[in-house]
Amino acid sequence: MERRKIWLITGVSNGLGLATVKYLVSKKQAVIAIVSDTENLNQDLLTNPLLDVILLDTTNETQLAQVTDYLGSTYGQIDLLVNPVGETLSLTRSLLPLIRKDGKGHLIDFSSRLLHRSGSSSHQPTSFDKSLSQLLCREAIAFGIKVTIIKQEHAFVPFSIN
Repeated sequence: MERRKIWLITGVSNGLGLATVKYLVSKKQAVIAIVSDTENLNQDLLTNPLLDVILLDTTNETQLAQVTDYLGSTYGQIDLLVNPVGETLSLTRSLLPLIRKDGKGHLIDFSSRLLHRSGSSSHQPTSFDKSLSQLLCREAIAFGIKVTIIKQEHAFVPFSIN
């Protein structure tokens, strides 16, 4: 019997991340959800045995190390990392050893360079942003990780999911 694939989704507090988790859980997939808050997650989702919700401030290096250690000891590896908001470079880099473990991992990154958040202006792409994405892709590909970058022209975050 084939081992169930482990999905890790970032930015699950709202928008594309939350929608992705709801879809995957409805398809009986094992999902780890990284959230900055649990306000938008309903109780059915929070208690679903297929979902492991992890509250994480991705800018806190201590929390990042603790979560990475937890994921390594609990799951051993991450098969698919889906990053709908494209803002967690430090998390992605810390998880690369778990993603590349069997040489078959997959990193799916949504470019957030032109996201518009309610109450703020659009983020414009910079050479620095593009360089970071390119370096991460090169590093991932060198370890056998498949990389998919989905470039968004414009997205409004957050949006309501019913």
